[in-house]
Amino acid sequence: MIFGPVIIRKCPECFGQIQQYTLDSYNTFCFVPRTDGRRPIPFSDIFHICPFCNAALFINELEKIGETEPEIVKETFPQSRSAKFLNMHDYLSVLEKEVFDIHKKKFLRIRAWWSGNDDRILQHKTDQVLSEDEKDNLHKLYELLVPSDDEERMMIAEIKRELGEYDEARQHLTDPFPQEFTRIVSTIMKLIEEADPRVAEVK
Repeated sequence: MIFGPVIIRKCPECFGQIQQYTLDSYNTFCFVPRTDGRRPIPFSDIFHICPFCNAALFINELEKIGETEPEIVKETFPQSRSAKFLNMHDYLSVLEKEVFDIHKKKFLRIRAWWSGNDDRILQHKTDQVLSEDEKDNLHKLYELLVPSDDEERMMIAEIKRELGEYDEARQHLTDPFPQEFTRIVSTIMKLIEEADPRVAEVK
């Protein structure tokens, strides 16, 4: 992982200076795909909470004040702070309080889903059942996804599987997928046949 410049952006609510870290390059060699379609997320994701006023922000949309190198960010912009990353409950809380268009809603609900599953994988608690909040999020995400998009159709099947709705999950996998989805789809189908609702890594 090689860091790029730190971009300084201005919060539109409180005018605080927010640090946005960037990467010049990173590799995904050690990344293990998952049945929920999770992708490797660069160090600097695009959605954060303002570290000054807790406003919900798509950081790339904010006004750019300047940029500097990571080693001298505090010297160059001493009033700046690093943006806050979110956990599952943060994402769901933001979705309750703010109004977003359909694309941003989809983005945030997918991130909430992945974040909950991150905890299961990292804590080796894949047997932990979905909370009521997670189930509600998956039902709402299902309504936003488009079956004509292959990646979203795969996610729909996985949502139905994780909710224990195996027959519906299977139906979404009947039409062929592009080659890049073969391993994940095969894993999801195997888990459906085993009536297993747990998120899984794709070996």
